[in-house]
Amino acid sequence: MKRNRKWMNVLCFALALIVGVGFTAMVSMDPAAAAGKKTVYVVKSIKITENGKTTTTKVKYNKNGTLKSIYDPREDETMTFKYGKEGQIKSFKDAYGARYNNWTEKRSYTWKKGKLTKIKGSRGGDDTYTYTFKYKKGKIVSSKDVEKWKDNGGGSRTLNSKYTYKKGHITRSNNTDKVGKATFKSTTNQKLDKKGNVISISTTPKNQRFGGYYTAKIKYKKGRVSSMETVDWIPPYGDNIPKCTKRITYKKIKVKDSLVKKVKAQQWKLVNNSNTLTDFAW
Repeated sequence: MKRNRKWMNVLCFALALIVGVGFTAMVSMDPAAAAGKKTVYVVKSIKITENGKTTTTKVKYNKNGTLKSIYDPREDETMTFKYGKEGQIKSFKDAYGARYNNWTEKRSYTWKKGKLTKIKGSRGGDDTYTYTFKYKKGKIVSSKDVEKWKDNGGGSRTLNSKYTYKKGHITRSNNTDKVGKATFKSTTNQKLDKKGNVISISTTPKNQRFGGYYTAKIKYKKGRVSSMETVDWIPPYGDNIPKCTKRITYKKIKVKDSLVKKVKAQQWKLVNNSNTLTDFAW
C-alpha cells in the first residue's frame, strides 16, 4: 500500500534534486552574524489542509541546524535522521503508527568525495531498492532505481531518469519505468521565475496506463515559499492522493558556513515534502 504513495513521489524526482532552488534568499548576509556562521531561515511549521481538514507538521532540529525529526499527524508518520561527521546524512527511518500496522521504511546512504553515489533501502520488510547516480561536471545527470518486492506474488521494477538543466537548474526529468514486461514513461517539468525560483511543477505520463498526473503551484513571500498547492494525482494502483494546500512559517537559526548549503537543501525538500529517496540527502 505504501509503495503506491511513494511511486507518485518517484515521478517528482527532479523536484528532490534541486539543491536550494527557491531558497537563494534564505541566507541572511547579516554583518552582525557570528564569525563563521550565517543566519538561515528554517521551517517552523507546515499547516496542511486536505479534504477540509487542517493539520500541523512538527519539525525538530539538531543544534547544527540539520533536521532531527519530522512528525506528520495525517498518517501518524515520524521521520528521523542520522548524520556522519561532515553533516551528510548517514541513515533515515520513516515510521508509521498503528493505523498502518507500524509500517517502516529504512535507508542508508553512500558518499564519495562529497557526492551521493548510492542509496539502499527497505520498505515494510517486503520491498528492497537500490538507487545509483551518475554525475557530469559536478551535476547529477541520471539515476537508476532497482526495486524488488515479495507481496502480491512478488515483482521487480527498474526506473531510469535523465535530467536536463537550464541556467544551473534542473528543469526537466525524463523517466522510463520498467515493471515486469511493461514499460511506462513520464516527464517532470519545472517552471522557473526570473530569480530561479520554481513556481510550478508538473508530471505527466506518456502511457495512459501509467494512470496519473501531478501538478503543484508555488507562491513566495520575501524570497521564501509561503504556500504550495498540489492537484490530485492518481497512481497506477488507485491510491488517490487528494488536492492539498501547504502554508509555511519560518524561524531564524545560526548555521556554520560549512553546513549552510546542506541545511538549505533540506529545507527545500521539507517544504515540498516530496518524500523521494533523496529528499534529505543533498
